[in-house]
Amino acid sequence: MNQSSFDVSHASTVLSASTAKETFRTAGKGDRSGKVVLTNVTPPAGIGTYNCWFGPPVSTNAAPCEQEFATNRPFVNVSPSAPFHVTLGPPEHGATAHDDRFRCRRGSNRAVASLPMITPTQSWDERQPVAMRVLPDKVHYAWWIVAGAAALMFVTIGVGYYGLAVFLRPLQEENGWSNAIVSGATGWFFVLGGITGFVIGPGVDRRGPLRYINAGVVLMVVSVSSLMFISEVWHLYLAYTGQALAFGLSGAVAINALMSRWFVTRRAWAMSITFTGISLGGMVLAPVGTWLIERGGVQLAAPILAALVAVVALPMSLFVLVGDPASVGLGVDADAPNESVQNVALSDEVQLRAWTRAEAMRTSSFWAISIAFVIVLLAQTGFLVHQIAFLEDRLGSRNAAALALSTTAFGSIVARLVVGRFADGMDKRLLTVTIIVIQGLAVLGATLIDNRVTTYVFVLIVGFTIGNVYMLQTLMTAEIFGLVSLGAVLGTMTLMSQIGSGLGPFLVGWAEDVTDSYRTPFVVTGLATIAAALLILLARPIALDPAHPDAE
Repeated sequence: MNQSSFDVSHASTVLSASTAKETFRTAGKGDRSGKVVLTNVTPPAGIGTYNCWFGPPVSTNAAPCEQEFATNRPFVNVSPSAPFHVTLGPPEHGATAHDDRFRCRRGSNRAVASLPMITPTQSWDERQPVAMRVLPDKVHYAWWIVAGAAALMFVTIGVGYYGLAVFLRPLQEENGWSNAIVSGATGWFFVLGGITGFVIGPGVDRRGPLRYINAGVVLMVVSVSSLMFISEVWHLYLAYTGQALAFGLSGAVAINALMSRWFVTRRAWAMSITFTGISLGGMVLAPVGTWLIERGGVQLAAPILAALVAVVALPMSLFVLVGDPASVGLGVDADAPNESVQNVALSDEVQLRAWTRAEAMRTSSFWAISIAFVIVLLAQTGFLVHQIAFLEDRLGSRNAAALALSTTAFGSIVARLVVGRFADGMDKRLLTVTIIVIQGLAVLGATLIDNRVTTYVFVLIVGFTIGNVYMLQTLMTAEIFGLVSLGAVLGTMTLMSQIGSGLGPFLVGWAEDVTDSYRTPFVVTGLATIAAALLILLARPIALDPAHPDAE
């Protein structure tokens, strides 16, 4: 996409009062990314105060400028040298009452601070990746993005997330540590990972996710390798600190922000394919990790799994992924939006609306999603991390338990692809409630019914829900709060849900130490999961502020 640049430092000689508004409207019209750069903006001499509209176009076919640009929140002291759409025009040229709030200072190159204007949707400036020049162009590059993200998550989540369950019992046995100590390190992993996602969220929105993903992959290679040297408790917590930072940098916030930019009306389908990499990581790498540990302990498994992350993930992040299609001249949804999806939540008015964290946190929908997923992920992660230890006792061998974990991952793949195929046109709230309730019932069934066959069946059903739970949290958040501020909003939610994920393994491990059984903690988490589903019903779409120019 070509970037237009206008220097209006001497606007009186460049644009006349009668043509200023039309010229800028035409320059930005039809460019959803907002990739127009203005420098040193000064209203023409003698014209007085100009009205300014900053922000991405609400509709590529909008005619009047005041309708073309969404405005709904403070636009604080932002330099016009940043990429965004802008319309400048004197009040006598089509200005209305609400436009009077959107004034630029004469002789200034900055917008007046604290005016109710939308933050621009910036197109992350990125270079064309190597893969874009060599991969077959018969397949739209958006789908290569999907494949690259899936491959990256296959190893980073497969090792960094499912690996927690694989390493749990061996580390405990090799060092004589209690279940609570090892589970505490796992809990620390999730909490710090959530804090990392919270911190990087606004940066992802402003600068794109790739720099964070690259750093996370490198750090994961180093931290997973370090597991082979662990002999003290502080070694364990230091290694898990590195893995947590890596998980937060290259995980949900960065990948979801990337995928939400590439897909809107096909978002659920694209994410279901991408997230399949996570499930494949559990289905393939969990048994491989278990097999390596049985052959040579953690000292053999850790460096091999770390090398796998380096060989697969680094090429994907360095040579394949692009954060924003606009930066390489492409459109959303592989340049082929799904016209059959009639979902108001996917409209530009919602998707291009910007939020601050404070604004999002003042809505009931934010807290309904956040609290519900804190509970669900506390229960889900507590079950998943302790699943091998629980099933090893029930099924009689570690290999049988690892097979059950692979069954969970396989179920996740099948169900996610099925749900993703039709979820774009569905009510995400009802779909999420259904899946969460099924998960709670399956955990109860696996815990209370001591039968080998039914254990595998219920574990498979749990797998059907696990991947979809993560995906639906992102889809609900993106549909309610849009893509402009998804990193900041989802990063805040992720912090809370990761705290829940961190508490889950610790609390389940502590309860198992106290009761000498997984029965009680798993029954409690199963019931809590079902109760949490009811909160999702409160996560409703948020109407535009009455002061918003597009609000009716």
